[in-house]
Amino acid sequence: LEAARRPGANIWVDAPPKGAGVRASSYRAAVADAAAYGGRWVISLDSQLAAGLVDGKADALKTWREIAVAAGFFAKRQEWAAYLPEAVVGVISSFAGDDEFMGQELLNLIGRTNQQYAVLVKTKLPDAAFRDLRAVIYADAQPPEEDLRKRILEFVSAGGLLIAGPKWGPPPGMPAKDRHPRYAIRTLGKGRVAIANADPDDPYVVANDSAVLISHRYDLLRFWNGGAVGAYLTVAPDRKRAVAHLLFYADRGPNDASVRIAGRYRKARLRTPDQAEPRPLEMEIQKDAVELHLPAVGQYAAAELEV
Repeated sequence: LEAARRPGANIWVDAPPKGAGVRASSYRAAVADAAAYGGRWVISLDSQLAAGLVDGKADALKTWREIAVAAGFFAKRQEWAAYLPEAVVGVISSFAGDDEFMGQELLNLIGRTNQQYAVLVKTKLPDAAFRDLRAVIYADAQPPEEDLRKRILEFVSAGGLLIAGPKWGPPPGMPAKDRHPRYAIRTLGKGRVAIANADPDDPYVVANDSAVLISHRYDLLRFWNGGAVGAYLTVAPDRKRAVAHLLFYADRGPNDASVRIAGRYRKARLRTPDQAEPRPLEMEIQKDAVELHLPAVGQYAAAELEV
């Protein structure tokens, strides 16, 4: 969200450790969680780790070295910063004022469904904001300005899906055959409009409904045995290379996870902070996707892909 608000800015995440149960793996996850999305974590130590470093304890020194290795891993890969995020759904909002809670929680919760999404700040929409998207969610309580409404409806007419609340206004188009208990669905041109029957008040419900309304057939990433996993798919400007950032939020990563990534790729390798060199990945090539079988990994792994 901050990167969308301030293109080109360096984004630092200030999230110091809190409470008990901070493990060495927590620090590795914090470094990777910020860096995978293009930010940097302000390294902050809990009191126990800080005291252990002062006393020269072996376990504390080991944790500190792991933090440095993780930070250094991303510092060496500045080329990834030029990669562009791939997305299926765009979330349109001011993300501020009365719309702060719904808009920002939608980003959190859609991310947890592993839908790849674009952050679309409605006052700063670029000309190509809707390119390659399957759907947009208009998250704000008040209806859009006429220019924005026109752009969204042009996107729908060309084959996209709009998901919005009832204050969008009378739904355009003709009644569709699709049915949903919380939405009235209509067709408009080649696309569809889904207008909520009541004002949305729970972003968790909206996020999960959006996955159903859009359909999992368009998923860019699909996991098996991934556990508590998050993912962020980016593509080089020439579209010949891609990186799937894979974040595993349990204390350690899975031993037998697989991920299907949409795209016609022919080469894949795995990078992790604890390995100096990339490892080849077992890959099954499908019609319009590849399925990667991952080895045992820690909190983070990057699947580098080439066409």
